[in-house]
This record gives sequence, structure tokens and C-alpha cells, in this order.
Amino acid sequence: MAWKLILIILLVLAVSISPRLHIGSLGTGRSVDLRYEDFLILLILIIWIAHLCMQDRKKIYVSPLFKPIMIYTILATLSTCMGVILGYIVPSMAIFFYIKEVQYFLTFAVIINFIKTYNDLMAVTYTLLLCAIANGVYSLYQIVSGKFLAAAAGYYGIASIGELSSFSTGGYFAIVFLLSTAVFLTIKRKNMKLVPIISVVLTGIGLLASGSRANVVGAILSLPILMIIIFKDLIKNKRIIYMALIVIGISIAFYYFVNIASVNKVKSIFNRITDVDKMKTSLVEERAKPIFTPLLDLFQESPLFGFGKTFTTTIVGGTWEAHNYYLRILVEMGIFGLMSFLYMLFSIIRMSLKLILNNQFALAKGLGLGCLSATLSLMIASVAQDAFLTVKVNEIFWISVGLSASAYKLNSLKDQVKIVYSGEMQVDFAKK
Repeated sequence: MAWKLILIILLVLAVSISPRLHIGSLGTGRSVDLRYEDFLILLILIIWIAHLCMQDRKKIYVSPLFKPIMIYTILATLSTCMGVILGYIVPSMAIFFYIKEVQYFLTFAVIINFIKTYNDLMAVTYTLLLCAIANGVYSLYQIVSGKFLAAAAGYYGIASIGELSSFSTGGYFAIVFLLSTAVFLTIKRKNMKLVPIISVVLTGIGLLASGSRANVVGAILSLPILMIIIFKDLIKNKRIIYMALIVIGISIAFYYFVNIASVNKVKSIFNRITDVDKMKTSLVEERAKPIFTPLLDLFQESPLFGFGKTFTTTIVGGTWEAHNYYLRILVEMGIFGLMSFLYMLFSIIRMSLKLILNNQFALAKGLGLGCLSATLSLMIASVAQDAFLTVKVNEIFWISVGLSASAYKLNSLKDQVKIVYSGEMQVDFAKK
């Protein structure tokens, strides 16, 4: 139905360009922010539930990720409730963090149930890429004008639309850069390549200019894996030439902007993400010794179920972060929680690989590749940052996972739909 597609497109727009709305702070000093997508997802859920109630046959698509998501959510609920009862965590903060994480899963569920056809999938995917282009243009404006909004707010580098945090900006650009690259390399229709290639260049520049070392490293290490998976296709269709041109183009463009405006600012960001020795020192001296070691000692006091969501936030002095998401999960949810989290990520990777290896249309392969590489990128970034905690990064990540799962659904329903080839596989749910 058209209304479902419109709501999903509005949700993608809100996540991509929505600003933070500061509404106050908690007793711990942690600020409370809302975004337009928070209200929109609530509205969508109300409409969806009302629509289901009016139907005789209530159909909800349960994806292959339902089981791992439910296991993780149940364990998060258990550990958090125990933490509140035992007085380890502040209830108000725990509720906000818990609801936000559940919201990511609800966003995923809405997307996979609202996208019904190939054309819906294409429309939402390209909306996401167009929003990424808008964010990329915004990053270029900051580079040229010298107004580094994130740096001005106490972070470093450029900001994305509605988001000042350098890590959030870098994470957003990393995910969409990898998704854009995958779509560009797999889509067959030439007239559909322009949007993803522009997105690749602009998000690549935005990623570098964000100064987020964890996301840059994550994307750089994930990109070769993407290439290896489709290496035969790249050689066969000579698309490896395109990829080489993309890398050269991004490098030239970034170098160009380094030398035309705000030279010192841009060069300092570039030095920040290329100084390997400084990265090692930062990881060992600033994180391992003062943060990782004390957290590991705390973990031993409650190893099975942890202390509850947000416990790390309240005890890490002044940083608000564990700077290692696996360690954060281990402390807050215990061994069982970490195993459930890794099981969920493994399930996303497995679904993506199945989609890549057995796809009925090119966009499905691209979305599978994009989801796989984005997951790997965040997993790598999580070694040094709380990557799966940041709002904008995770909202866009679960949208990406939702698009991949929607393609997986269409792919698995191939025997129930009529497929017409016209450069791409066009999926129509008209029964044979």
C-alpha cells in the first residue's frame, strides 16, 4: 500500500536529517534528547496496530532475525531489571536506554513488514542514498567554509545534518558509504548508477572529514572483504576499474579540499586518522589502563547476567563510555548477554551471505553486501568505541539491516510472485 511506503520514506528522512531535541537531563547529568523519528516511529506503530486490528487475517512477517533479537531483548530485560532491583543502576536512565534499543528493533520490524515489492525496496534504498548525498554536500560546505560544526561543539571534524558528534557522523557516513559502494557495484541498470556513485564519493569524503578513527578503520578493513566476495563479478564486468576510479576520485577530492580551505583544520583531521602510533597509544594509555581493566574487575562480581543496561555509563568517570562495546555488554549483561549479542550479529551476517549467494535481483545482492560490510565495520569500530550504542549510527544501521531482510523476504517468496526482467528483476506480488 502507498501509505506504508510513504511512512517508511518519512522515517528514513527523519533519521537522516533530524536534529536532536534537548528536553532535559537525568539525575546522573546525562542529557535526554529526542528526535523527530522517535515521534514518527510511535505514530507508525499506532497506525500499524490499528490496521492489523481491522484485518481478518493478521499477517506479520517474522524474519530470520526474530529469534536472536528476542533472545537478546529478553536477556537485556532480565539483566536491567536485576540491576534496578539490586540498586546497581539509575532506573530513569536505564529505561531511556532500554527503550531506545528496543526502538531500533521496532524500526527494523516496521521496514520488513511495510516493504512489499521490489519497487518499494528501490524507493526506500534510493531515498537513503539521496539523504546521504545531502549530508555529503553539508560536509563539503563545512570543509570549504571552514566552519567545522563538530569541532566548534567540542568534538572534532565536520558534523552531519542534525548531529554534532564526530563518532555519530563518521558512523553514519561509514554505513552509507559501504552500502552505496555495494549498490553501485551490483546494480545493472546504468541509469540507476548515478545516485550511488555520487553518494560513494560524498560519503567517502564525509567519513574522512569526520575524523572518527574507529569508523575510518572499520570501513577501510570492511571494504576489501566486500571486494573479495564479488571479485569474480568485478573482473568479469570490469567493475574493478570503477572501484579504482572511486578510490582515486575520493583521494583527489579530499586532497583538493585540504588545500583550498581551512588547511590547518583539515590537515589536523587527516593526521588524526593516519597517525597509527597515536592510535595505539590512545587505545592502551587512555582506554585499556584507566577503563578496560577496572571494568574487567567489576565484571567478575556479576559474570553471568551483569549489572544491567547503563551501569557502565554511571561508573566510568566522566567518559560516559566503555570505549569497547563488547566489554560494555559483558559488564552490563554478563557472559550470556555477550553471547546473545554476538549471536544476533552472526545471524545478520549469515542472512546477508545467503542473500548475496542466492539472489533473484541485483539490488538484493547489493543490499546484502552493504549490510554485511556495515555490520563488519561497526564490529571493528566497537573494539575502540561504543559503536552499537550511538543513536544515529544504529538507526541507520537497523534501516540497512531492514532493507537487507526485506530483500531476503522478496527473494524467498520468488515462487509466489511474478518476476519480470527489464534490466533488473522487477518483483510484483501479483499471483501467477
